[in-house]
Amino acid sequence: MSRQTVEFSISAAERLNETLNAFLEIDREGALQRATEIEKSGAAGLLAGVPVAVNGVAMPLTELISSLETIAGVHGVGRIDMVENRLVGIKSREIYEAPAGIVLHNAHRELEGMVIPKDLQRLKQRMAQEYADLVYNGLWFAPMREAIDAFVANIQQKVTGTVRLKLYKGDCRVVGRKSPFALYDKGLATYDEGDQFDHTAAVGFIKIWGLPVETAAKNARRNAKAARVEQTAEPATK
Repeated sequence: MSRQTVEFSISAAERLNETLNAFLEIDREGALQRATEIEKSGAAGLLAGVPVAVNGVAMPLTELISSLETIAGVHGVGRIDMVENRLVGIKSREIYEAPAGIVLHNAHRELEGMVIPKDLQRLKQRMAQEYADLVYNGLWFAPMREAIDAFVANIQQKVTGTVRLKLYKGDCRVVGRKSPFALYDKGLATYDEGDQFDHTAAVGFIKIWGLPVETAAKNARRNAKAARVEQTAEPATK
């Protein structure tokens, strides 16, 4: 496993800016030929939901971001070419370079999805879009932004663990996840012989769950049949 960190000989902000500029010219063709695996680790006792270590090495957030810029940047990860919608409706093509941002977002999203229920995860995704719009539109001090922050802070309490990612030729893939708060249970979700889920219990659930759809389908078929009978019964027009 390749491990790289960046030593700060100047201020964190200046060093981070230097690192960003260094990778502006690296694309997928110029990336390293060998894949690298990295880990984003969260240790107990640290702020949940906040990146705290790379490859098991704990470091301040600014240094962690700079380290990930180096590790992910040399693999061509982080190039974003998009057409975005500005506040006034103008569409603008933008090029962003965010190696660390891509890695951290992927890792955080995977870890969060493993420790919170489905309905809460989907609500969080919808609110994330609202949050992004508020920030993009310059409404940082809006009451809604503060309310969403409180909601997210509550969710992040259990977003603790380790995510393993593989970087190669511009690709950043999650290949492993681990958390003490994981809701995933292999015994309930496996297709092996060790499956602990009672599949016979699903029969009644499926029947009840599909009852509204089944009723609507029967009603549609009945109405369609009645319409055909009525059309057949009409006298032919001379």
